[in-house]
Amino acid sequence: MSGIEQIGSYAPGEIEYLIEHDNTVLLEVESVGWDFDAGMEPGGWGLGRLQNSYHKRTKPPSGSWSMDRKMLSRADKGQLFLDLLKGSAYILTEYVAPAASSHTPAETLVSILHVRTRTAGVDWVEGVDYTVAWSTGVITFVSTVPAGGLEVKYLTTTAALTAQNLVTNGGFEDAITNTWEAVGTGTPSRDTDNEYVGDYGLKVLAPAQNDGVKHVPDIVVVPGRVYHCRAWVKGTTTETFKAQWTDAGGTVDMTGSMTLSGADWNEFNWTFTPDEETILDIRIVNTTASPATFYVDEVYLGLNAPTVNPLDGQQHVFTFNILGRRTMDSVQVINLKKCAIYANSGKSGAPYKESVSGQFLDFEGESS
Repeated sequence: MSGIEQIGSYAPGEIEYLIEHDNTVLLEVESVGWDFDAGMEPGGWGLGRLQNSYHKRTKPPSGSWSMDRKMLSRADKGQLFLDLLKGSAYILTEYVAPAASSHTPAETLVSILHVRTRTAGVDWVEGVDYTVAWSTGVITFVSTVPAGGLEVKYLTTTAALTAQNLVTNGGFEDAITNTWEAVGTGTPSRDTDNEYVGDYGLKVLAPAQNDGVKHVPDIVVVPGRVYHCRAWVKGTTTETFKAQWTDAGGTVDMTGSMTLSGADWNEFNWTFTPDEETILDIRIVNTTASPATFYVDEVYLGLNAPTVNPLDGQQHVFTFNILGRRTMDSVQVINLKKCAIYANSGKSGAPYKESVSGQFLDFEGESS
């Protein structure tokens, strides 16, 4: 089974082709060609004369694809897709608090994938709802950020965070039972008056030094890899905090001890390298001699700048879907699933064009 840019009886321009990863459309593709082997072979040996032949699956479905696209012409010089495929770029998600007028991404901004309201899920449009100073990376909002805040998903080449958050309920939007517990004599509770984004933050009463809160579900990690922990913390005065991780060998401090700057939200970042496969808890504690109540929101834990190596049994190449859908009503016509690249070439000068080819593991949609 095979297809070309226009499928079946669709006229030119009726189908748009999109690259999708982690439920996010990354970019539009100019044209797609594909071939698909469903892994089916004729059956019926030893069953006598059959009026109608049938097929049986003898191997996994697989296929190959190739495409062209016009590269982006912003800060990435069109390299967004290639950098992702090569593992030299990463997709990050950050949140913007309600009423904010601007946002500066924590890492180097290469390209914005989307700016979206968290409550209604409406995508904001650059030049209409926000502007970007690409020289500084600052995103300025034309209108006030609504209640619930914004989700900003963007591409960075900084050796920093990956997309997957290993922490459960890090935004405290769900009940904290079985996910967050007290450290020492601390008392954690969900709070609707002190949240960084969303509807809830975590309030932590800390009567004594080193009181705090811990994430208790086990987290499976890769020993020897560097992990990055990030959290937004708010206090009432100048106080110091540290993050810790616990495995079967005990509790260890992460690298980095942060001090609150005033009574506002501060972003804290720590790193650590586990030596066992299971993390029993992640802790955030107040190390001030006479601590006060503090607040936590948007806790993140993920691999720090992973090395892409599909042969080590742990890391995988960047995979994505290629969607073909009708432009008039967004009805899906094809979906090449679990795509991975094996060859690419690019034109470095304007208009920045590349050709990419690869394989996919499954197919959905209309045949042609």
